[in-house]
Amino acid sequence: LSRYDENANSCVFLHRNDFKKIFGDRRGQMNKYRNSPPIVKISRKETGQSIHRVYSTDPDVSCKLGKCAGLTYTSLLNLSLSNEDYNHIGNLELTIGNSFVYYWNHPHHATRISMRLGVISIVMGAISLLTAII
Repeated sequence: LSRYDENANSCVFLHRNDFKKIFGDRRGQMNKYRNSPPIVKISRKETGQSIHRVYSTDPDVSCKLGKCAGLTYTSLLNLSLSNEDYNHIGNLELTIGNSFVYYWNHPHHATRISMRLGVISIVMGAISLLTAII
């Protein structure tokens, strides 16, 4: 990829026309994705491994068949079981992802820990509230 920044691990870089193939419509026509990022689930059928990444476009991701995706080395390692397996990843399936799963397993440590602590805090608060009522 021509650009690499600290947030690249949380993205999958696709061609701009791939949004319609994955989500069923153009991004500008879908109210759901105006305020929240579109999440793509990237699955590997051979191993059952999957990761969730934010849809992003990159002008360098272009191929004639429209079957190319740009992932970082770390993302590819998350889809493989070992170093030998990394060299033979093969085909990946791209589908609509889940925001909760994306943030729960976020590649950036601070975001992942904040999400998990927030969920634990909400559950403990609900238990505390129920205990106080009973």
